[in-house]
Amino acid sequence: MNDRIAWDLRHPSNRSIGSNSGRRSNSGPIAIPGNYNATLYLDNNGEISKLDGPIEFEVKPIREGVLKGVSYQEYNSYKNDLSAIQNQLYEVNDLLNQSLGKLSSFKKALSRIKINPGELNSKIFKLENTIRDINLEINGSDAKKQIGEKRSPTVQNRLSVAQRGLSTTYGPTMLHKKSMELASKSVKLIKPKIEKIYNEDIPKIKNALIKAGSPYLNIK
Repeated sequence: MNDRIAWDLRHPSNRSIGSNSGRRSNSGPIAIPGNYNATLYLDNNGEISKLDGPIEFEVKPIREGVLKGVSYQEYNSYKNDLSAIQNQLYEVNDLLNQSLGKLSSFKKALSRIKINPGELNSKIFKLENTIRDINLEINGSDAKKQIGEKRSPTVQNRLSVAQRGLSTTYGPTMLHKKSMELASKSVKLIKPKIEKIYNEDIPKIKNALIKAGSPYLNIK
């Protein structure tokens, strides 16, 4: 019996991987025409053995489009640039969510410390508002989404538009490129802000809570 393995002519997905990834598709951008090679391996309880290959093959376009799109080289370059921006935004969102989680724990700890409300409460409140403002800039307002209210473009909106430039072999248009450029500028401005919050501001609050007699904080 001969088994067959088919390739869907797409690169792997660049979606983030984590405990909450769920069943997201592993299908990424379309592969451009050109020469490729493949090797087949068997993973048997952690033991890897080569079954066949490498074999070389050529992917050819079925037909030429009426409108000429970008070159294959430009398509690949755009794909790589967009992937890099997406990875940066995944990191930013991860730090943002972790920061909110830590601040939530800090508020619980503060409620158990025998001190009068004061400076620590104010610092946690201000930092939480700053993080929520950053989240709005990236992801927008969930409340406005639910009622369909008109909203300003977010970083995620612009990246979604940029991603559509890889949905066909025609490649990205000027709109897709401009959307990626604007998203990239926003990420470059946002990333240092959330990194400072996560690496500097939050540890300072944690140390202040410990000095004030906080219960053990199981937070790294």
